[in-house]
Amino acid sequence: MDTYSFGFVYFALAFAQTKGTLNLLEDSHFNHQASCEDYRYDGMRLLFAKVVIGGKVFDKMNCGEAVPLDDVTKDIPVVKFSQGKYLANGKIRGGNIYGEYNPPNPQPGQGVHRFYFFVFEQEEKLVDGIQIANRCGFDIDGFMSDFGLKPVAMNMFRSEFQSGSCDSFDQEEVDFGDFDEGNWNCGQEVQLDKVNSPEAPTVTYKSAVPGQKYLIAMVDPDAPFKDNPIFKSWLHWIVGNVDGNDLDKGNTFNGDTFTAYNPPTPPKPKPGTHNDHRYFIYVFQQGHMLDSNAEVKSRKNFDVDAYMEDFDLQPVAMNMFRTHS
Repeated sequence: MDTYSFGFVYFALAFAQTKGTLNLLEDSHFNHQASCEDYRYDGMRLLFAKVVIGGKVFDKMNCGEAVPLDDVTKDIPVVKFSQGKYLANGKIRGGNIYGEYNPPNPQPGQGVHRFYFFVFEQEEKLVDGIQIANRCGFDIDGFMSDFGLKPVAMNMFRSEFQSGSCDSFDQEEVDFGDFDEGNWNCGQEVQLDKVNSPEAPTVTYKSAVPGQKYLIAMVDPDAPFKDNPIFKSWLHWIVGNVDGNDLDKGNTFNGDTFTAYNPPTPPKPKPGTHNDHRYFIYVFQQGHMLDSNAEVKSRKNFDVDAYMEDFDLQPVAMNMFRTHS
């Protein structure tokens, strides 16, 4: 290993999930569709690179894990490989970038995508000026052959488009009493004691149209535990028939409550785990006035999409925060 330098070609390959089983690796081809357990090249099982994305660590124990798109930040991930002099500490920014980082962005209707990270051992230092001109149809086997690259490690996670992701809609302002975070970033992590007041938050949507009616709903898709959300989604609040003139000013309490407010109360995580919960607050435009039929008694397994369809709701804005006990 001392005669080689390590280089990480900065890219992630995304593939839409297809029907049928995955092919096992062939000795002569670099199969980028193999599962984590089957990953081999020329008869040799590849090692696992440790990848850190938005604070979440991926290693051999959770390679292939499904990850909510909102957990995948736009920041360049940290990649660590124990046998690399600099990669052991995740120091990849000192290398040459031959393809700028492009964060995962699966589109509606494409299903689950797989995002792979590969570490290659270089025979020699690569020349400057190498550019990957086309992301679509990238030939990884040809790239390896052209530049004498040997695959030594990999990792992979799965993700798919979320209709409730932070980039899907306009962002409304949310105010939890003393915790005035109207301008927070969608997805921001906050302390539980700042958002667990029994009083419902104030929601303001500046683009609300006077005379138009709106409905606000707050849900937790990670109940009771993010790695096993059997209650997805837990309903925390529904208030409807809010006039746009009131919503523009944050006067959401002038609407009709269809589900009483239930503040965030994520359970304590299991030993050795981190039970981070996401709380989505949606603003829907109503197609008509709603009555008591819109009331929801059961909080667990609330189906946001079905509720939207049943009551002619169109999502126009949302916000989301994260917290844990």
